[in-house]
Amino acid sequence: MPHDQYQAVREVAEHLKAAEATVSHWIEIGDLRAINIGEGWRIPDAHLNTLLRLQQTAQRQQGFGPKNHAAERRAKCQR
Repeated sequence: MPHDQYQAVREVAEHLKAAEATVSHWIEIGDLRAINIGEGWRIPDAHLNTLLRLQQTAQRQQGFGPKNHAAERRAKCQR
């Protein structure tokens, strides 16, 4: 992680065309890892890419309902 590029909450929100409050919420609930450097949260690109990869839609298996991936996302983002 030391060689990662970091983005501010505002930058991530602009890139994803989402509200800053949404990005902050993802940080608060643990879906998006970030570090607070005193000037605000910074999100490593690697963790943002992991979140986006996990948010991609997957082909639904017949006979199975929607699956909650929140715990899985948190586990993978903590690696």
